[in-house]
Amino acid sequence: MITLITGTPGAGKTLYTIAEELPKFSERPLFVDGIPDLAIEHQQFPDTLDNWHEWAPDGAVLVIDEVQRTWRPRAASSTVPPGIAALETHRHKGIDIIVITQHPNLIDQNVRRLVGRHLHVRRVFGWGRAMVYEWDMATDPSRVKTAITRGWSYPKKAYKLYKSATVHTARGQRVPWAFWLAVAAIISVPFAGYYAYSRMHSRITGESTAPLTKTNDGQIHQPSANAPGGGAGQREEWSVEQFIPAHPHFPESASAYRTLRTVVNMPTVAACVSSRTKCQCYTEQGTRLLIDEHECRDLAVNPRFDPYHVHPSREVADKKESPKSEDKSAEKPPIHVAVQPPDDLPQI
Repeated sequence: MITLITGTPGAGKTLYTIAEELPKFSERPLFVDGIPDLAIEHQQFPDTLDNWHEWAPDGAVLVIDEVQRTWRPRAASSTVPPGIAALETHRHKGIDIIVITQHPNLIDQNVRRLVGRHLHVRRVFGWGRAMVYEWDMATDPSRVKTAITRGWSYPKKAYKLYKSATVHTARGQRVPWAFWLAVAAIISVPFAGYYAYSRMHSRITGESTAPLTKTNDGQIHQPSANAPGGGAGQREEWSVEQFIPAHPHFPESASAYRTLRTVVNMPTVAACVSSRTKCQCYTEQGTRLLIDEHECRDLAVNPRFDPYHVHPSREVADKKESPKSEDKSAEKPPIHVAVQPPDDLPQI
């Protein structure tokens, strides 16, 4: 396979090649060109890159840094160099080739068309970290939406394995203000949501919003809404531990809110989606269920009967039965009361 690794100067493309790619070929003959003082066991090119197909042994791995020095773009009408033409059959000899450059457009178009894996390394704000984008063909690095993306931290140990530059001139870039604004927004959202929830809950339940006070014994007190004198009498006591969540990611799990939590539903398998590579089951609320893949695929093909689901026809029947019971009570015979007139009514 031909692997293309690109990145602007100082992005870490050579460092990535040494730290992440070369260890994959530790058991094979390694030939390297363009990486000075490489401490990994390797051999220099015995001849030029143009005739690599004549000297490279079967199963070899060729690594060429700054490949644009040799395989630069050429006119479409010009003759294809022998070394580039030999790339079309490099798999016949079991050879893997890694070429490194700043941008795909800096190398010959025939080489780009034969690339089976493209990695682009982009440094983040001059920090010791980069984003790595991967495609299955040579692609414009700006098309990040179509790439497989992952973060990568520069390994300090790998710096000792080669000489990256005679003079290092890279310096950190200023982080855009929009980045810090986004961080501040992410941090403030939970606090704003909790404050809004507390205000709404106090209005709905009518609970007192008087501030909590802490005494010397470590207890938190809040004036009771039923106390005489507007809360100046009895106080409702709360311990600090009651406001500590049982689960750190769920603040509502604190024991102080126990009376406010009522379980009204349970997770049941609503549907399972199976593909060639994975299988996933979902609840009626659309949340994912952690189910063994074998069980998931079985449910996708043979769904089970759900005894907890109310059939629509049953709901209609219940609604029809309800008014009938009212009609039966209305059909009961009326109660007649006989009244005996008194004997001393005046005669007419």
